[in-house]
Amino acid sequence: MSFVIDKRPSNEHLQTRDTAALDSKAAIKKSPNSSEVAWHDSDDDSISVNLNSQAQLKKLRRPEDLEADENPMMSGSIDGSKYQSRLRDQFEKINPKPKWVKPTFADTNIFEGASQLSDDEDGELDCIHAFLSKKKGNAKMSSPKMPVKNSTNISNIKYCGNITQCVTSTLSIDWNPITGASILTGGDKDKTIRLFSLSNASFSEEEDFDSKISSTMKPQLLGSEIELQAFPIKCVKWMPSCSSAFVSGMKRHFYIVDLESQTAIPHSSFGRHAGIFKGDDPSMIGTVVSISKNFIAIGEGNGYVAIMDSTSLSLVTRIKTGDDSGVVAVEWDPISPHPTLWTLEGNKTGSTLSQWDLRAICSESLSSGRGNCINRIPLHSSGLKGTSLCISPSGANIAVGTDSGITSILGAKGMDGGNPLYKSKPSILKEIESLRTPIDSISWSYDENEHLSFSSSHEKGSARISSILHGASGSISAKTLQGWPSPSMMPALGAVTSKPSAVARIRELQTQFDDGKPPILKIGIRSKGCSGNSYNLSWIFDIASESKGTEIIEQDGIKIAIEPRALISIIGSEVEWVEDKLSSQFLFANPNVKETCGCGQSFTIDEKNFE
Repeated sequence: MSFVIDKRPSNEHLQTRDTAALDSKAAIKKSPNSSEVAWHDSDDDSISVNLNSQAQLKKLRRPEDLEADENPMMSGSIDGSKYQSRLRDQFEKINPKPKWVKPTFADTNIFEGASQLSDDEDGELDCIHAFLSKKKGNAKMSSPKMPVKNSTNISNIKYCGNITQCVTSTLSIDWNPITGASILTGGDKDKTIRLFSLSNASFSEEEDFDSKISSTMKPQLLGSEIELQAFPIKCVKWMPSCSSAFVSGMKRHFYIVDLESQTAIPHSSFGRHAGIFKGDDPSMIGTVVSISKNFIAIGEGNGYVAIMDSTSLSLVTRIKTGDDSGVVAVEWDPISPHPTLWTLEGNKTGSTLSQWDLRAICSESLSSGRGNCINRIPLHSSGLKGTSLCISPSGANIAVGTDSGITSILGAKGMDGGNPLYKSKPSILKEIESLRTPIDSISWSYDENEHLSFSSSHEKGSARISSILHGASGSISAKTLQGWPSPSMMPALGAVTSKPSAVARIRELQTQFDDGKPPILKIGIRSKGCSGNSYNLSWIFDIASESKGTEIIEQDGIKIAIEPRALISIIGSEVEWVEDKLSSQFLFANPNVKETCGCGQSFTIDEKNFE
């Protein structure tokens, strides 16, 4: 065995080349373009391996060994370097290099001109994270390709029920501040933004509450869904224009998604230049967001809150809440004449609700990180450990989601103060036992009939809507629609859906057969690869010869067959044909996939989807 050291500049990759494929003399001999040998095992020259001693070793014999057979002292014997080299050749013969394997550094000039590459850290992260984000749930049939830098990464999956029904959780829900009837939701693993419409009905009398609640609360999925392939979504919020959305997740920057044109603009300078992230978390997964007409508040895990301009998206200031354990939730006051922010801070002993006067938001005092806290309410005295926060549009009530899945509605009357005010116990008007797991997102509707929505990422299908009715005596009644969004509200689930690009490619391949009857493309799964499963595509010329239970899907004039054993693993998948200068491939978006290997060719099925 010999090792070489690449003498490239220190900021480039260190290369270690395995020279076992070379014999000992060739390894020591230097060529003008080769690197120096750093170390050579002298025992390789003295070791002698007789290839005739065992039947399996005869596979390592070469034509040049025939001449050595005339010498009985050296019959079938080779030294250690040749033995190792031939073992390597035999291994590569049995396990040939796949087409998707990239050339090694020694065989390509990929690092030439590396000094001319951009030093933009966020630009590099864009490519890396976009590439890694496609690993989960997207297994490729051939060479994986790097996405174009700053690409939109948005696709319209209109009337696509396959991913919708397989979503495991809903992390974020927000109501349209203008119409009040639209709900913006963000998924977790499926990376999908969905728009729901909620029909309204006027009712005010409590005796009519139960009879009318069944007809008024019928959320319907609107015509299109948007899949943001950049990262799993943690937070989705309406922007003030109500034509775009603020989207954040497992990256250090956020996206502004135009819901009409379905384009996304990444704001990668947010994390690096604004100085918002002070902790070790390299993403926005631990932040909380609230958006008003003029400002965006982003709570951090280290107790700071960043205030941004909602138009220019530039950082205005950062305030310190005084609780190093982190900001759990933030919410702008909807009725205050000047910027007023509520924060929910959590620690081991409980939660604290704070109110901040930011009317001098551009002053020197706030720029230095000191805000004017006008109210501080400890919630641990009431046994509440808050996880989320929202305020009713009228400002009369504050809803606090807790770690036990209970939503507590507090009376906001008397909470305002000119100086820091420490109340011993807030007034709890209503407790809604909505979920069994911690509530991650809670939002109050803006329509005349108040609705409260909440969701949890800890349980499948844990999104709820409650209709709130205020009684004459100040009491509150709540009726919750369970299991929203339920499968009955979604389009029917198909085994496999083909995008137009995949349909066109299958038709093109079928035209290559001249027998007049085009074959059927069959999709199967084989147990191989690092992660256990790989897709297998083949043609069926006689459907009668196929095994019983083979599923035949017909779409847009083409037929696709699914093997019985593969049906449960790929149900709900979407296939498309992707072709560019680097590769041509079928790409599967499989919601049942738990993880894929680094090469993207094999995957593991998430068995929880079938429970």
